[in-house]
Amino acid sequence: MGSKKHEFRNIDLVIHVDEGRRPDNCTAGPDDWTSKQDPWDLPVFSEGAMELMREHLKEMTAGLINRKLVSEEDNNNNNDISRKSYIVTNTDADGNKIRGPVRSVSIQPKKWQHSCILDKKQLHKLRSWVPKRFKFHQPVSLFSTNEDGFSLQTMYQYCRNYSELALIIRTDKEERFGAFIKCIKSFEDSRKVKGYFGTGESFVFSFSPVPVRYQWVGLKGQDTSTSQNMFISAARNRLTIGGGNGDAIQLDSDLERGFAGMCDTFNNPVLCRDKHFRCLELEVLGFRS
Repeated sequence: MGSKKHEFRNIDLVIHVDEGRRPDNCTAGPDDWTSKQDPWDLPVFSEGAMELMREHLKEMTAGLINRKLVSEEDNNNNNDISRKSYIVTNTDADGNKIRGPVRSVSIQPKKWQHSCILDKKQLHKLRSWVPKRFKFHQPVSLFSTNEDGFSLQTMYQYCRNYSELALIIRTDKEERFGAFIKCIKSFEDSRKVKGYFGTGESFVFSFSPVPVRYQWVGLKGQDTSTSQNMFISAARNRLTIGGGNGDAIQLDSDLERGFAGMCDTFNNPVLCRDKHFRCLELEVLGFRS
């Protein structure tokens, strides 16, 4: 009897050890040893750190190792599976590489790089708006009210290590809008500054009824006033984006109700039908160059 041909692809997390040796100057992934160093490459680990990493990876893969391959016909979701490969080596006390087997590790990020609110076309549009250095790197889902609850403090906690964020809102009228936030430091460090923070790469956007972006007014080359440089304020009980004679987006501590208005920073109209809106869903995507 003929058997139906299956095509397989890697999912979740896969670990394998290649006993061969690579050139000392090789930092690329196992599938592309001659390419330039990938910005996602893992750093070089000490021997002790490698042992800890091996033990941690063993725990992570305990429930995954028997299902590392999946048939395309059995995988009914349409999400692309993102996978990165790395070369990890040991070093001695002086930082020199130790000769020995090269451990090759493939890791599937815990949270996949898709949007729960935007469809593929809308997400592609959003990625076309962000600065060029981010366009070829998948955004990472950092926070979602569906998974993490309606809490501003939890959102702050999950976004603390990122300095480039996209906040996306879905209202009870099925409107979708939000903001791209660019901080000089990490979000956590930026929050320590009293008042407003952020840079001119920040912008607000809406997909209702059509995709549109409103950038910082200072990009036009004109002199800006203080009210036109109010990018984001992240107080304990309130998140405000845009300022000066109004706020582009304002969210309360439970993320369920918000306000949208015109502001001097982005010279935007109201981003949704009603100024006072009810938030059904909110997510934050993280970007790194």
